[in-house]
Amino acid sequence: MSAAAIQDDAASLARAGLPDDAARAWLAAAPQTTASFAADAARFASFWAKGTEFFDLLPAKPARDAAQAAAAATIDRVCHTARASFLTAHVEPLYRALTQDYAAFIGVEDLVYDAARLVPGLSPSRERVAAEGTVLQRDKDGSEIDQGL
Repeated sequence: MSAAAIQDDAASLARAGLPDDAARAWLAAAPQTTASFAADAARFASFWAKGTEFFDLLPAKPARDAAQAAAAATIDRVCHTARASFLTAHVEPLYRALTQDYAAFIGVEDLVYDAARLVPGLSPSRERVAAEGTVLQRDKDGSEIDQGL
């Protein structure tokens, strides 16, 4: 992420009342992929966990003002970009790990939740999806979208 992009995204988070120094540090720590699935899984999971912490500091969708909605969109975009990067580099080792080296058939619904357990933050957990399932569609943050990746 470029310095200008970090600056813009940090400003978006700060306008919503999120801690500026922590937001800048998080954005600057956006991980890059390496050849190591295990190392990247740990680093990316930590990054997504911090993004979730920021997201959870915001009010629920229907109660957000414009600055908070923009911050939520920024967090979502940054995390989504990291998910796509991780999967581009590691989709095969991830799938191998989830299917015991292709030996086990796992249905797609279970596969996305197994992925969430293996690499926390890669896709939403059952608990996060269930929590969003209690609100109207217009009030959802769309956590299920990352299951589609």
